[in-house]
Amino acid sequence: MLDRAWRLGAALLLAALASGCANLEAVRDFGKRSAQLAGYTEVTERYLGGPERLQGQVPAGPEFERDRQWLASQAQAVQAEKDSLLKLHGVVSGYMAALAQLAGEHGFEIAPQFDKVTGALAEAPHLGLERRHVQAFGTIASKVGSWLLAARQARDVKAMVQEHGEAMDTLLEAMAIATAGMCSELDNERGRMASWHDVQRVAFLRPVALERPGSAISPEDRQTLLNRNAALLAWGERAYAPVRAEQDKAVASAQAALRGVQAVRRGHDELRREVDHLGSAELAARLKALTADLDAVRGKLKDL
Repeated sequence: MLDRAWRLGAALLLAALASGCANLEAVRDFGKRSAQLAGYTEVTERYLGGPERLQGQVPAGPEFERDRQWLASQAQAVQAEKDSLLKLHGVVSGYMAALAQLAGEHGFEIAPQFDKVTGALAEAPHLGLERRHVQAFGTIASKVGSWLLAARQARDVKAMVQEHGEAMDTLLEAMAIATAGMCSELDNERGRMASWHDVQRVAFLRPVALERPGSAISPEDRQTLLNRNAALLAWGERAYAPVRAEQDKAVASAQAALRGVQAVRRGHDELRREVDHLGSAELAARLKALTADLDAVRGKLKDL
C-alpha cells in the first residue's frame, strides 16, 4: 500500500514539475525575444551618425553657417550619449536573456553586450535620460554577472523579478524614452534634409540670367537655359531619391524598434504583477501575444 502510494505521489510530482516547465514556456519565449530588443542597437547607431550625415548635406552659402556650427556641436553631444545608450541595451537584454534561461531556455546565448556592461550610466537630458534612470541602472548593473549563475530552477524567475523588477521597469522606461527621442531626431533629420533639398530645387528653377533687368536674350538662348535648369532639377531629384528612401527607412525602423521596446515594457509589467502566478494560462496568453508582437516587429525590421 505504501509502495503504491509512493509511486502515485512520485508520478504526481513529476507531472507537476513537467507542467511547471511547460507553463513557463511563455515566459521563456518572451524573455528570449525581448533580449533581442527588435533593432534597438541599429537605430542607436543610425541616430548617432545623424549629425555627420547632415554635415555633408548642408547647402553652400553663409546663410547656412549657423546650421553647420550647430551640427558640429551636435556631433559631439550624441557621441557622448553613445556609451550610455549601449550600456542601457546591454543590461536590459542581459536581464531578459537571463529570464529566458531561468525559465528553461538554457541553450540561449546571452547578448554579446551582456558581459561588457561596466561603469556608470550618464544622464542624457537631450534624450530624456534622468537621474532616476541612472540610479536604477546603478542598482541593477552590478548584479549582471550573477544572473547566469542563478539559472538553475524555474522558481528563480520569481526571485529575480521580485529583486530586480522595479529597477528594470525604470530602465525599460528609460529605453522607451530614449528610443522615442531617437525617432524624433531621425524624423527631424529627414525634415532638415528635405528643406535643404527644396532650397536647391528652387535655385534650379530660377534661371538667374532671365531675371536681370534689361537683359537681352534670344528665344533660343532662353530655351537653352530653361532646358539646362530642367536637366539640373531632374538630376537633383534622382540624386535625392535614394537619400529620401534611406531616411524613410531609418524613421520606420526607429518606430518599429520603439514598438518593440513598448511591448517588452508591457510584458515585464505583466510579469511583475503576476509574479505569484507565473504559470497561469492568462499570463501565458498575454505573454504569447506580446511575443507575437515582437516577432512582427523583427519581421518588419527585416523588410525595411
